[in-house]
Amino acid sequence: LRMGGTLVMVGVFTEPTKNFLLDRIFRKNITIIPSKGPSPLLSPQGEPLIWRDIKDKVIIPELIYEVFPVEDAEKAFYSQAYGDVAKAVIRFD
Repeated sequence: LRMGGTLVMVGVFTEPTKNFLLDRIFRKNITIIPSKGPSPLLSPQGEPLIWRDIKDKVIIPELIYEVFPVEDAEKAFYSQAYGDVAKAVIRFD
């Protein structure tokens, strides 16, 4: 997959993958979408289901990223490059 490419997931998955290299996805800036499209799954009230999962702590975004002040941009880069964090976010105040 080329830099900035899009991967469309098609098919039925019977078990979780064992060789998912998350750092490659972030480094290559790859977009992954399910075959149904990028639209979120919605509740009957129209609210994206992921919001419920975040509220119920099923998904914990803080485990995926770490926020660094702009002064620590170099540390953020190396932390992500060497796998200390999955996604480094730089905050500009």
